[in-house]
Amino acid sequence: MTTPQNSTIKNSVTLEAIGRIADESERIIEALKSAPVDESEDRQSSTGKTYTITEVGRMVGKTAVGIRKAEKQGKLIPPPTKENGRRAPYTLAQVNAMRDYWECRPGRKEGDEPIRFSFQNFKGGVGKTTLVCHCAQYLAQAGYRVLLLDCDSQGSSTITFGYHPDADIEGDDTLLPYLRGEQTSLDYAIRSTHWDGLDLIPANLDLYSAEYFLASMGQSGEGDWISLLEQGVSTVEDAYDIVLFDPPPALGMISLSVLRALDGLIVPTPPAMYDFHSTSSFFRMLEEVMETVGEHLGAPVELDFVKILTSKHISGRQAHEFVRGLMAESYGNNVLLSPFVQSAEIDNASSEWKTVYDLDGPTSSRQTYKRCLESLDSVFAEVRELIDAVWQARSSERKLSLSPKTSSARSTKDVAEA
Repeated sequence: MTTPQNSTIKNSVTLEAIGRIADESERIIEALKSAPVDESEDRQSSTGKTYTITEVGRMVGKTAVGIRKAEKQGKLIPPPTKENGRRAPYTLAQVNAMRDYWECRPGRKEGDEPIRFSFQNFKGGVGKTTLVCHCAQYLAQAGYRVLLLDCDSQGSSTITFGYHPDADIEGDDTLLPYLRGEQTSLDYAIRSTHWDGLDLIPANLDLYSAEYFLASMGQSGEGDWISLLEQGVSTVEDAYDIVLFDPPPALGMISLSVLRALDGLIVPTPPAMYDFHSTSSFFRMLEEVMETVGEHLGAPVELDFVKILTSKHISGRQAHEFVRGLMAESYGNNVLLSPFVQSAEIDNASSEWKTVYDLDGPTSSRQTYKRCLESLDSVFAEVRELIDAVWQARSSERKLSLSPKTSSARSTKDVAEA
């Protein structure tokens, strides 16, 4: 095949144009990243969302009178008084102090292990990171101790919690040093957030090099590369009830490592035929991946739950209702009842690198804001039920295994079968 004489000129112009676009894109991203820092609110040092005494009462199951009584008795520290003489609202840290005092904080009991789960689909644009960040905040607000691992080199979760990838975060602050064997625990990477009880392991573009490192380990057969992340989580998870992962949106070595570490998986799927087809392919691929991982480990890979979540749903849109009904008919109880509704509030919050839970009030209409919060709360209430159900099931299994009668019955059955 002959090469046109002017091909060099065309390529030069094309590369130059792409370079200009890349430079401009980086400039815009840097400007957007710096926007939150320029505001009066610095989320890295902020106390986060605040609550009225009425809201706090609902959160801890006490009356305002009961809360004030405990404060007067010196059992709880009241919020400070503002210049106008009125009391400041309560922080989440103060709410959690009340939960600890009244022993009503949720979470795993003695003997329970933390639950690790993720929202994952090997397809971008399904709302994965939006769901992960909102869910982490919902659970922290409910009183659970949460660790969020940003495993995506794009660092969207990291930005949401007030840290700027490549500006605030170095490669040594991410999972990378542990995956390379340079650290023996993930303690070094944990950072606090503006949500009490919610910590973050951040990410930036340097983390992408872990894909090549893990691939090299896999090809050379050096060590159990697929279990590295799981082993890293086990070094820090005792301080938490829940470990959430924000994985990359494509199948790669890090995504496989995340799947190896999970107890549960929620697959967000927009109600469109293309996405429905993509999800079908995802589950076929997931089946093959889990089988391959099981062969690598020498034991089957099992999850406590796998659920499908209808994401980016627009209520009343006929096409969305049709596909959602098709999903419910096809997948049955594997579909969460509540859809994740598309909302202007989510779009407006994300334009400021925030979640809807970060907002002090509506950015559009009050009704839209209310509907959005109701949708989010409904979805994550179902997730919370899944988490509590897993702990209950594990507790029942422990009791059965410790029961003398059960042990004796199992021994008799084993002998009979033998």
